[in-house]
Amino acid sequence: MFILEIKGIKKTYYQGEESIVVLEDLYLNLSMGESVAIVGKSGSGKSTLLNIIAGLDKFDSGQIVWKGKIRREDPASLTLWRRRNVGIVFQFYHLLPELSVVENVALPLLLIGMDRKSAYKKALLLLKDFGMGAFADREIRYLSGGEMQRVAILRAVVHRPSLILADEPTGSLDPYLQERVLDFLLRACSVGGAGLVLATHSKEIAMRMDRVVELRDGKLRPIMLK
Repeated sequence: MFILEIKGIKKTYYQGEESIVVLEDLYLNLSMGESVAIVGKSGSGKSTLLNIIAGLDKFDSGQIVWKGKIRREDPASLTLWRRRNVGIVFQFYHLLPELSVVENVALPLLLIGMDRKSAYKKALLLLKDFGMGAFADREIRYLSGGEMQRVAILRAVVHRPSLILADEPTGSLDPYLQERVLDFLLRACSVGGAGLVLATHSKEIAMRMDRVVELRDGKLRPIMLK
């Protein structure tokens, strides 16, 4: 059974009297433990699609099915669904500057009801495992772009979500850290059983996923990269 099914999604943006169809009759299925790369030109709608999957953006028509049931699209249901099931790596991090590194990483655990002591302990262990234990008490504003990106990735997986959505997750990283982050995300699939949908411009990153699809003219098409 698919954990995620996107059926016939359409999304239109309006600029004054002009309408721009970004996604049209779009379909995508994702199984447990599977990784899918979405490639396409800038402006093709990759980030829009990830935001729709995450329930952060509305769509005009179509359905999103989660574990065999049509997902409810009202804001309260989406918020609860996201907290329990989804980890998101935003392109621009979206870390909370008023919180420390360990507080940012622990936040998803607190939102699902874990007590503060246990959440901070788990977040700290994850930071140490990823070689970032020394950053735990540091303020976000003192981090580099690459450091913020790693914190954002750890925050996305700390609660062991069933679905990970990553928008250009290695854009600020050097080649060594890029490979390490990809290993980390793919381990969440192979060991934890999470599904991963990753948007990227990089052919090398896309080739490490189980499948690659191209977003073009509002639709997804499977492609083979060589």
